[in-house]
Amino acid sequence: MYKILWIIFVTLFIYSCGQNSSEVKRSDISNYDYRHIKANNGQKPNVGEFVYFQMDIYDDKDSLLQTYRNQKILPSVQILDPTDKTRKRNPVVDIISYMSLGDSVAIIVPVDSVPSMPDGFDLEHIEYHVTVAEILSEADHMVRVSEQRQKMEAEMATVRALVPEVEELTAQTLKDYKAGKLDIKETPNGVKYFIHELGTGEMPTDERMVTMQYYGRTVADANRFDDSFSKGRGYTFRLGRDAVIQGWHEIARYLPLGTRASVFIPSELGYGAVGSPPDIPAGAELYFYLVVEEVFI
Repeated sequence: MYKILWIIFVTLFIYSCGQNSSEVKRSDISNYDYRHIKANNGQKPNVGEFVYFQMDIYDDKDSLLQTYRNQKILPSVQILDPTDKTRKRNPVVDIISYMSLGDSVAIIVPVDSVPSMPDGFDLEHIEYHVTVAEILSEADHMVRVSEQRQKMEAEMATVRALVPEVEELTAQTLKDYKAGKLDIKETPNGVKYFIHELGTGEMPTDERMVTMQYYGRTVADANRFDDSFSKGRGYTFRLGRDAVIQGWHEIARYLPLGTRASVFIPSELGYGAVGSPPDIPAGAELYFYLVVEEVFI
């Protein structure tokens, strides 16, 4: 689901820039252009410290393609000794080494330099906007990592504890669906759904990222084929892309943030005549219990 943007993200680590300037400059390390968006001339990181940064990816028309500002955990890099010739060079570390807290830099990368650039992008270049958000000592960084790990493990345990409740709810809901007891609504393309609780948050739209908890059963025999609750974390995908079955793209546009819904997807919007062996047979109608957890850019 992140294949395209992950390729673009990884590309950032191939190029570098450096020198403080409001003008477009050419990096003497990578020979790629860069410019400062904002320069504070404030606190700079020392060797051994960790820098947490935010990143936005723009096209050459200044349209936002992706942002990493909404991540629960910001990416970070450790500043290494620039005089150490044996260290593996990391362009992100190189540029952040010269930035101050709050500084923003745009790295300009021609699309013909992006490996495996997907079709359909009529662009000349992509800009990676990197902002220094926080500077921590190595000791403070390790404390932060430990706290984040403990928090994540606690959140995952809370989600896993819901499995028995969700199993019972989905089993009963599927029985009620087959018996015609639910107040079913239907999308134009034939996805049926029942709202357990309607959320009041943002409505998912094309190109936005959506995170859902899900529990899936085949309608015919009620067999569970997959779920996110037992994994402890929801599934994130970009609405309108090919990362998930078409039935999910169809129904997500009707489920605002916070919604809990039971969704019944016809075979042609699921896995079709082929199915997904061994758990999903050919031509299977699918039932998903969905909880919309996040909607973001």
